[in-house]
Amino acid sequence: MSNGTLHQWLHSRPKVEGRKMGWSLRLRIAVGIARGLAWLHHNNVLRVAHLKMSSHCILLDEKFEPKISNFGDSNILMNTSGTPSSACNFVVPCSSYDPYKADVYGFGVLLLELVSGRERPCVDTDSVRDDVCGWEFGLIDECLMGRGFDEEIYETLRIAEKCIEAYRGGATSMLQVYQAIRVIGKSRSESYVDLYMDFEDNEGSL
Repeated sequence: MSNGTLHQWLHSRPKVEGRKMGWSLRLRIAVGIARGLAWLHHNNVLRVAHLKMSSHCILLDEKFEPKISNFGDSNILMNTSGTPSSACNFVVPCSSYDPYKADVYGFGVLLLELVSGRERPCVDTDSVRDDVCGWEFGLIDECLMGRGFDEEIYETLRIAEKCIEAYRGGATSMLQVYQAIRVIGKSRSESYVDLYMDFEDNEGSL
């Protein structure tokens, strides 16, 4: 892909090129990833669980549209009837393991990475809840704060919290996650305003 991976833009390119992704672009990428995962999970005949969701496997095209890659470890769950049906008609490799929740959890961690700009963000549910309620522990990338997006970032953290809780017994599906984050994304224009920010425009934030 012409713009490499999301991981490169969050962690490698800023060090080399002196610029970072703005919030509008980070949110648009998050919405695109959620849409792709929701489609994979809720397809009528074949349902795919990626299982290795991370910023390394998100490719960005020339318009920074995200493309999910690296399906080598994915699970394809067949609908045994060949028609749309309830979950009980799908062949699940292990009844005690829900691969879809693994993807929801992985997406939650990816949201934290987008918000924090950190390669290994905190993934403890209680810590995330504390950050959402009190903006503590410096979870949010400093270059994103004070630019008019605080409420959107707050809502994104709430979604990340729900995603992480899903793997611990919560009922959140990827479709619900997409519907929630799409509402936030609707307030963003499709323009490239805030596409990236030069480091020199964020004095004191790095």
